Amino acid sequence: MSTMRYRRDVEPARIAVQVLPATADGRRRRGEDTRARIMGSAAELFAAHGFDATSTQAIAAASGITVAAIYRHVPSKADLLVAVARHALETTFAETMSDVGTSTAARRISDIVVAYTEPEREFTRRLVVELTHAAAQHPEVASSLQRFHERARQHIADLVEAGQRDGSLRSDVDATRAARDVLLLIMGICNIDVLDPDALVDPDWHRTLRRTVHATIGSRSEPGPVEP
Repeated sequence: MSTMRYRRDVEPARIAVQVLPATADGRRRRGEDTRARIMGSAAELFAAHGFDATSTQAIAAASGITVAAIYRHVPSKADLLVAVARHALETTFAETMSDVGTSTAARRISDIVVAYTEPEREFTRRLVVELTHAAAQHPEVASSLQRFHERARQHIADLVEAGQRDGSLRSDVDATRAARDVLLLIMGICNIDVLDPDALVDPDWHRTLRRTVHATIGSRSEPGPVEP
């Protein structure tokens, strides 16, 4: 199974750089490093063993710290799962959208969907499965998953509306409903390792997947010959 190193979020550029005393700066760096170790260890354990079977004691041991130290950085194990899964999902979105060039809305949206089928995204798919499973048991996980879903749905709906404005997508398609259908498609793909792993290496299925996305969002053209 592939693994993912948790990457610390970069502070927004709008935050002014502060000149801190060396001791305070050192404490902050140590705190950031500790949190990164916690997140990386939790991500690997959740993906390998599942949320319920992973104890905070196991996460602490893998991180080289105490359980009490974990709770100084995160409120609960459920919050840990939410954080690592959100990071994996948002990383996939960001990496897919980082080099869009002059791509049409349909191409950009289908790229987002197909990205979740890539071999290196197995880790992300496993985390998403664990997240949805835990959401049924933990209201705080469900709430966080719903908030992410709403943000992602709005992002895709914005792309659909942009395509409708430039004429590449049909205007009679409801952008929000289309975005919801796209996200449901992604959630289904995240279960594919268990349900139909052979599809991941089937180029015909990848082409069909792109055609499905194009039809869902009302594209006026068929997807081009894009390699999966």
